[in-house]
Amino acid sequence: MSLLYLDIETDNTNGSGLDVFNSKIVTLQLLLPSGKTLILKDPKSLDSVKSALENSLVIGHNLKFDAKFLKYHFGVTLYNVYDTYLAEIILSGGLYAGQLGVTGLSDLVLRYSAIPVPDIVPTQGRYRA
Repeated sequence: MSLLYLDIETDNTNGSGLDVFNSKIVTLQLLLPSGKTLILKDPKSLDSVKSALENSLVIGHNLKFDAKFLKYHFGVTLYNVYDTYLAEIILSGGLYAGQLGVTGLSDLVLRYSAIPVPDIVPTQGRYRA
């Protein structure tokens, strides 16, 4: 089974970026097994990557969020996932569950590698690293 690394960004111009029903995916990023990155801006269809997403082990942070958007907007179901957010909750014995500022991807990178990652900052209603 191949590995895919997934991250999506959603449109937050009207404050609904977290709402699967009232927002849309503006960027989908995949790291492919070949090491190449696929970036889809404002995707209208995911037919070209649907099979790969459904038949690979998909790795990402807080994939529950990504999976809801993929299912609702494109009919893509992620069957095999490794969610780094859920892994941290399990590894910490639930110590960090529900706490702000300790389970974000940049928090985990800092905790486990001591490498600081710049905060995510909003840019014209969209988010970028």
